[in-house]
Amino acid sequence: MNKIILSLTLVLTFCFSKAQVTYPSSNINLIGFINPETVSASGVKYSGCWGYNQTSKNKEYAIVGSSRGTYFIDISSPATPTVCDYVPGTSSPGVWREVNVYQNYAYVVSDNSPPNSFQIIDMQYLPDSVHVVHNNNTTYFERGHQVYVDGNKLYVAGIRFAGSGSANMRVYSLATPSAPVLLRTLSQDYPSITYVHDMFVRRDTVFAHCGNQGLHVYKFTASNTFSA
Repeated sequence: MNKIILSLTLVLTFCFSKAQVTYPSSNINLIGFINPETVSASGVKYSGCWGYNQTSKNKEYAIVGSSRGTYFIDISSPATPTVCDYVPGTSSPGVWREVNVYQNYAYVVSDNSPPNSFQIIDMQYLPDSVHVVHNNNTTYFERGHQVYVDGNKLYVAGIRFAGSGSANMRVYSLATPSAPVLLRTLSQDYPSITYVHDMFVRRDTVFAHCGNQGLHVYKFTASNTFSA
């Protein structure tokens, strides 16, 4: 785990630094560089980043959201990161793409301008390839601002549906990882919360940044409801 955290830090450094030997730093050294995206949006090429530890093959990967899609990068040898596969997004180039992982599945949301979609990607075949198992804007939602996995639940914040409509935050069961099932929407219990911008979830406790409405802490209960 320490190795993958370090590698993710390095990949983020790769994304936002130039390939230089010397740069401002504190207790961290650049040991590799990769910059596969060629298109920027408003000067930005990359956004969210997460990791995947493939224990069956002793491999570690960085999953990097870019302006156009999602890169799956082998970081098992941090000095020589290698792109294994790439999944394009369905929107025009944008600055916002987030990803999180449960088992061998990556869940990718984007808040870029529509057309857009929620993507579920099976990573079990890495390093050879990844397989997209869901990619449309109607089954679940079209746009999401953030996604987070806690236990076997998927939390999605800042949801917008195709055409019109939105949801502040939703929780899905990952009992079947390739086909999440909706458990609850935060507005069912707290309709006054208009938007959840960002969140951190640990053991069913949700720390929700709700923009101008402040920081709210919720517990997702065993009865599939939210309590403050």
